Amino acid sequence: MIEWEKLKLTKEEEEVVEYQEEIPEERKEEIALSLLGNFLMPNTFSVKAMKAVMHTMWKSSRGMVVKELDKHLFLFQFFLQKDKDFALNEGSWAFDGHLLITKEWTGME
Repeated sequence: MIEWEKLKLTKEEEEVVEYQEEIPEERKEEIALSLLGNFLMPNTFSVKAMKAVMHTMWKSSRGMVVKELDKHLFLFQFFLQKDKDFALNEGSWAFDGHLLITKEWTGME
């Protein structure tokens, strides 16, 4: 048997997630100014320190809100498009030597 064939989903992973097809108007700007980010690291880390470091590296002129969604998975919400664009396009980002993978949030994840 091939190793990947042994993989099984947990009950939580099997749950069906329903979402609205239409994004409410009041959330569209929040979504447009947000990025999802996943740190590729095997262990836990200081979220408070990561927020401070990312704010400094990204030079967010009006700041940002960071929401922890899951272990190593975060939502970075900016207040200006230029701040989001900088974070998305101007580098390979890392914290504590571990790579951060970012992507635009569509609101449907």
